[in-house]
Order: sequence, then structure tokens, then C-alpha cells
Amino acid sequence: MTALSQRPRAMIAAAVAAGTVGLSYAFGAPHAHAVTQRAISPGDAIRYITAAGADTCTLAFAFTAHSHTYGVTAGHCVANAGGYVTDVISGYRGSVVAFDYDPTRRGNDFALIHFGQAPVAATMLGTTVDAVSVPAADQPICHTGVSSGTSCGQLSAQYGVGQYLTTGLNDVPGDSGGPVWPRHGIDDIAIVGIWLGSHIDHDGTPYGRFYPLDHALTQLGATTTAR
Repeated sequence: MTALSQRPRAMIAAAVAAGTVGLSYAFGAPHAHAVTQRAISPGDAIRYITAAGADTCTLAFAFTAHSHTYGVTAGHCVANAGGYVTDVISGYRGSVVAFDYDPTRRGNDFALIHFGQAPVAATMLGTTVDAVSVPAADQPICHTGVSSGTSCGQLSAQYGVGQYLTTGLNDVPGDSGGPVWPRHGIDDIAIVGIWLGSHIDHDGTPYGRFYPLDHALTQLGATTTAR
């Protein structure tokens, strides 16, 4: 596992490539054997298991690259070294390829998980995940977490270095790492971010926080279809 926050940004793509392969991803259909076994999907519950115990988070995004399956979640979910990940829904086990976590909670917070050749579904909540997109301020925004379910609110403002604040979205332990999304057209979902948790402003106002998914994928060396 590579802690990206301890390396120059120029080495991020190389660190990921050293762990597996270059990541030019696709929204792939499940492999043929997924007929009898659940596929890995955005919004799945994941457990990060170490000698000290286990922590629950949510998977923000899943994709295939060179016939391998990867997932993206929050970096703080896997910041304790020496563990492995289990996708609770499908039962597949994964390894952390790389992560970046700013302990001030104002900057980078994302992780890349390798699930081998597990099947992946390009759906969430029964809806097609159409694209990765940048956040838009003129539409409602939602997030899905394994503890609180799905809630919707509004994009508020940028925060720290690269993060965004939201209002009206629930946050319960276990939700971290989950997908942040608006509707993308009538029948599709566009995942825009990785849910990070809550933030209380200096005046006591509560906000939610997320990190843009397209930025995380770019820093992990993935070629995105963000628009």
C-alpha cells in the first residue's frame, strides 16, 4: 500500500502503476459469472480489517481497467496500515493500492482498492451510473451511505484545498467514502464525489464534506470521462 501524501504529486501515477497497471477505466458490464454472484457496485458497504479491528465505510465508485476491478473510497477509511478490504455485499476481498489522507481534514482524502477480477456493476440504486462529472452548483446533490441511506440537499461552497461543503445531507458513521451524486438526465446518476463526513463552521453551522471524484481519479493516474 502506498501513502500518496508522503510522496510528490508527480509520483502518484507511478506509485499506482507499480502496484498494478495504468488505469484507463471503463464503465464495464459484470463478468459472465456475475449471474450467480453479486457484483461490486458504488454504494456497497466495505470493511477495512486490521489486527486492531474493523471499520465500516462505503464504496464511492467501481470500475474496470485491463480486466481488473477497482474501487474508490475515502482515504481516512484505510489510513491505518496493514489491513485489507472486504466488500460486504459481494463478499470479494480487496487490497489497498494507494491512498492519500490529509489529517487536517481540509485536503486530499481518497483511496484506491484492487479487487482482482471481481465483477463490477455500472449501476447504483437500480440506476445506471452514466458518467463521472464535476459538481454543479445549480442542482440538488445527494449522497448514499450504508448507515444513513440516501439523503439530498444542496452544494454550498468550496472548502480547504479541493473539498466541497453541502447542506441538508445526513452523516452517520459508516457513510464515509460513499458516492455523492446528482441525477444526470432522467434515468442516470453522475457520481461527482467521495463523502468525507461532517464539518462544523466557526459559527456553529453544520455542513457535509466531499472530495471531487474526478480529481481523485486524476491524482490516482486514471483517465477519466469527467465533463
